[in-house]
Amino acid sequence: MIRLFQVEAPHFTAGFCVDVTNLVWRTAPILKWMEDKPLYVAESYCRKKGWKLIEIPYESGQEKESVPEPKNETSLRPKVLELGGATNESPQE
Repeated sequence: MIRLFQVEAPHFTAGFCVDVTNLVWRTAPILKWMEDKPLYVAESYCRKKGWKLIEIPYESGQEKESVPEPKNETSLRPKVLELGGATNESPQE
């Protein structure tokens, strides 16, 4: 069974997989050095750096949840925080 892990550091979030032999494989580019190393090496390095290591629940063959379609085009635009009155919304005529 493949296990998925997420690394949360102050300056990035990345992930990697661990195979049945507990070796790290398929990493994010920033964690490439971890490939082919035992999981305990990755765990101890993350602990030493003060990074959070989270195991993501996953089952092989797990289907992705469907994402509902947006209702209209404006729902695709990100909301902008109101700083000085600026917004993303169209002006009312």
